[in-house]
Amino acid sequence: MLLHPAYRQLAIDLAAQGYPCLRFDYPGTGDSQGSPRDPELLASWLRSIHHAVDFLRNKSGVARVSLFGILLGATLAAHAASQRKDIHALLLWAPYISGKNFLRAVKLQSSVITANTDNIHPADWCDGDSEAFGFLLTKEFSQALSTINLNKISEAPCKQAYLFSRDTSSNEGKLAKVLSELNTELTFEDTAVEDLSAITAGMQIPTAINQKIISWLQDKEKQSSTNAIQSSSAPMPLEQQHATDSFSEEVVFLLSLIHISEPTRPLYI
Repeated sequence: MLLHPAYRQLAIDLAAQGYPCLRFDYPGTGDSQGSPRDPELLASWLRSIHHAVDFLRNKSGVARVSLFGILLGATLAAHAASQRKDIHALLLWAPYISGKNFLRAVKLQSSVITANTDNIHPADWCDGDSEAFGFLLTKEFSQALSTINLNKISEAPCKQAYLFSRDTSSNEGKLAKVLSELNTELTFEDTAVEDLSAITAGMQIPTAINQKIISWLQDKEKQSSTNAIQSSSAPMPLEQQHATDSFSEEVVFLLSLIHISEPTRPLYI
């Protein structure tokens, strides 16, 4: 929930530029149904990403879909994309290279920043439970998450990727190496564009990140349009030439709570 304003504002900014957007709460989180103790919860989270991609494509008619995520959300987006063949671009801010890397970070955060020195837990606390920023992680969930490792991706998860580092001491460079070796067209910000800790602590809007994402998408669109014009004499559809500054936001319930920010006249890329 700490990143809710960041996700929502990016969706609004992108929709205002003509890009149909969809954001959702994972099962057992936010306003979605379910519980952190639901069995096979991680599998449900990953299915939610796939359902979201399919829903957005069917709802808006877009030919190309990009995924954006922050921290663990970025890790899951990249992992889900590696299970498909139709994700055009990944936009990832401070992804963990693996589930184990995330769990180590959570353990450190719990022991140093929010140390539970009195060992106080809810009545339904079970052996193997832990928590991440106030969210319950069951033993089953942690074990499932430990199997995710972006180092082991064997095929390019997308055609293009925009990767943002958390700071100079983080390890996004490992993922950048993996993506580059898989011939993904990569843009890598290897120094911090925004202070992610300040963004999460203050539930702030990462304006600089949003601006860079929009500019990057527009630049890639121009390159694609130029290539299309060079290979065909047919005129571009009107909706591919103009963005719009008006949009609507719709809330729908599928397997998860889904919010759609959609321009009045979508720009399909």
